[in-house]
Amino acid sequence: MPDYPAPSRRKGEQGATLLALLIDTDGQVASAIVLNSSGYAKLDNAAQAAMWSCKFHPASKDGSVVKAWVRVPVVWKLE
Repeated sequence: MPDYPAPSRRKGEQGATLLALLIDTDGQVASAIVLNSSGYAKLDNAAQAAMWSCKFHPASKDGSVVKAWVRVPVVWKLE
């Protein structure tokens, strides 16, 4: 999970960011796009930025590793 941005935490901002990630053949994120905003730019930016350091298992098709798009929801909820 991405770190909750401190200004957003102080303001009580919550929501869900839906990202589209293009996962390269080496499992690295090649592109990260916000599909649906949480309503707060700081939360969306934090979700997007956190994905660049993630490593995924690449997709395969017919026995070969391929690039693939995946959707990743990030839920921002204060407890």
